[in-house]
Amino acid sequence: MLRWTGSQLAVLCDCLFFIDQDQPCKHLWAAILAADAKNFLSDAGSARIVTLDTNTLLEQSAEQVGEPAEVNAAPPGQPISFFKPPAKPLEPKPPEWKAQLGSIFHAPATPPAWEGRWPTKAEILYILDIARTQASNKLVLSLESRAPKKDGSWKVAKALSLRRSLVSSLPVAEDREILSMLIGAARDYGYGAYDSYDQLAISYSLTPILANTLMPRVVGTGRCFMPHAPDATDLSPLSWDDGDPWRFILEMKEVSRQNWALMGRFHRDVESMDVTSPLLVTSAGFLVSSDRVARLAEDASIPWIVNLRKSKSITVPTGERDEFLAELLSSPVLPALELPAELQFEEVTSRPRPCLKISRPKLRMGADHLMAELSFDYEGRTVAENTTSQGFFENSTRRYVRRDLVAEKAASTLLFELGLRFVAASWNAEAGWKLAPTKLPRVVRSLVESNWHIIAEGKVFRSPGATRTEVKSGIDWFELHGEVDYGGAKAQLPQLLQALKRGETMVTLDDGSYGLLPEELLHRFGVVAGMGAAEDGHIRFSPGQAGLLDALLAAQPAIDCDEAFLRVRQQLDRFQVIEPAEQPRGFIGQLRGYQLDGMGWMHFLRQFSFGGCLADDMSPTKRH
Repeated sequence: MLRWTGSQLAVLCDCLFFIDQDQPCKHLWAAILAADAKNFLSDAGSARIVTLDTNTLLEQSAEQVGEPAEVNAAPPGQPISFFKPPAKPLEPKPPEWKAQLGSIFHAPATPPAWEGRWPTKAEILYILDIARTQASNKLVLSLESRAPKKDGSWKVAKALSLRRSLVSSLPVAEDREILSMLIGAARDYGYGAYDSYDQLAISYSLTPILANTLMPRVVGTGRCFMPHAPDATDLSPLSWDDGDPWRFILEMKEVSRQNWALMGRFHRDVESMDVTSPLLVTSAGFLVSSDRVARLAEDASIPWIVNLRKSKSITVPTGERDEFLAELLSSPVLPALELPAELQFEEVTSRPRPCLKISRPKLRMGADHLMAELSFDYEGRTVAENTTSQGFFENSTRRYVRRDLVAEKAASTLLFELGLRFVAASWNAEAGWKLAPTKLPRVVRSLVESNWHIIAEGKVFRSPGATRTEVKSGIDWFELHGEVDYGGAKAQLPQLLQALKRGETMVTLDDGSYGLLPEELLHRFGVVAGMGAAEDGHIRFSPGQAGLLDALLAAQPAIDCDEAFLRVRQQLDRFQVIEPAEQPRGFIGQLRGYQLDGMGWMHFLRQFSFGGCLADDMSPTKRH
């Protein structure tokens, strides 16, 4: 035996000389000469240096060896020469093309054909194992084979015995494809090993994806059967049903004056059958009767089918039917439901308001983060994020409110975009959304602006609602009043402006909740407020600031003004130019024109309560 590994030649002979002396023997040399004559040693002959190994194959004599190689005797571990005895000169190195052809001509042969191995006209059978399928809730397929008798009938089928390496040479293409998919791909061990001597298993548990691919092919062979008696020879194959998939339906009926019952059935087109009629219903999506295999619609609920195939129905007292219906409609997976007229209800879809409750982790353990619980408000009913039901039933209004799962998913996506991360429960932490404390203000503001209901550390965060502003007048003052409604709690304008001035984004409301500052509104009033004096819930201005107040509020048409301030605004609106005043009666002398202009200007200041100073330059150069 000789094995060539690219730089080392391992040799083995079972003669006593080789075993006792640990040296190449005449038998090895004879084998090398014969190999050289047939050009088996082209790869080894092209190597620059080759060392001899006389131990490896002796220690692993049970292993399969590779291509033979030839060698001249040499001490272990020393370079050795090829092709000729030491006394004979080495022949020239063969051309490269010769080595290439040698590797092609002596490539490993393909697996042998089935001629003489597979019994003539023998068949592979596929047995749909009902008992094991029902026990495992996975489709189980068993393999058998049978051979024909001389009279044309069949011998008793037996478990299939077949090596993996022989599957690709089976005479029937369908069998080659089906069995190849059943056994899957071979594991690559990196050195070309393939356990071709392994026998195929006699039964396989099919995943839903594999079952949907294989079962039409298996049934299409005409050799797929139901389980049979051990000595049975006359078998009837199953046929494939090409019709539409069967749909599973729940049906609630009044079975007596005292009881109602929930039953199940399969339906398609005009066909219908009771849930107990099929011999087998699998989670892979197949419905098997006595003679055929059909598809089952993907929306079918296997837990419902399995339960009702065992119990046949669920009986409910008449007095509890509405309670039962409410419980039924909260099922995580509910097939199509048919109800009589007296149990009909209205189905509505309500858009939820997302709610987020933020708090410190219950299991602190040095935690430096906040935890948040996500829920949804459906018209006053709170539904937790992890609730499995598709909706809920309101018995008083006979309405079924179906959850808007798309909107709920969008809410989760928004939390993720804002930097929150969902963590699963562990031994030192509860499940929920994880949030860094530094992100809390930004997150709360963004969510409140999106109309979320936020509670953080027991405090409710509210978004601003309706805004009311007005101007009131007194004897010698004007007051600017303003407030923002936060869903029942209110904040006055001075309080809001002070929070904005401190750089805050929230204001504490009277009920202890927090209100989001309406920054755009406050920036509009900020300049106005800075001109007045903040007092108890309002900002006061002097009469002389009426013109300024009017100018600053001109861009705020929604402001209410009392009668006195409205007159001032009307007078300011009608004012065009300062007219010279008439000389007062009883005045001794004659006022010049510019002095009459000055008199008119002082009348203007007095009319609008403005402050001013009039100076007359009496220097000699200006005297007239």
